[in-house]
Amino acid sequence: MLTTINNNKKESTILLLSDENQKMDELDSNVIDTLIFIESNLTNKSTNLIVELLDPKNYTIISNFNIRNTIISNKIISLLLSKLALYPKTAPFYEDLLTMTLKEGDQRDSAQIFIKKASDIFIFKDKLSFSSIKEFTVSFYYSNNKISMPIGFVKNEKLQLFYGDLTKISFTIEKDDYIILINL
Repeated sequence: MLTTINNNKKESTILLLSDENQKMDELDSNVIDTLIFIESNLTNKSTNLIVELLDPKNYTIISNFNIRNTIISNKIISLLLSKLALYPKTAPFYEDLLTMTLKEGDQRDSAQIFIKKASDIFIFKDKLSFSSIKEFTVSFYYSNNKISMPIGFVKNEKLQLFYGDLTKISFTIEKDDYIILINL
């Protein structure tokens, strides 16, 4: 397969999917192994790599590879689909979020979700504390030139999406946490 892609100079996309039936401590190992092989043998620079991960903590392992998109599927997609079931009027938002095509004239996906380690975003002396989740999301939104907004985080390997009354919940972030962001 790689020989064909390398010889073909047209733009290609490779989608690497994880095996859901693996043991918890081996989640995503097939994708990581295959990714290492592809990265070391792929010469066609117009090839896009899209990787599915089942365990968000494995994102740091693949973050330095030449990957166009990473899909964290096990918990985020389930949560998004349950929100859609509860709030059917949000269907256009989720359709835009989960669609892979760009709208005419767009340079980037408008609702791309990605995960970044907190220490890659913030400078830490100690943990960062906010009086509310709203304070955190609004300050991040404006300091990031309104390009992206946090919608959740991963702390101690537990995913938490922001919902409910965000003005009453205090928020603390530490350097080993991950922030889930959405492009706007």
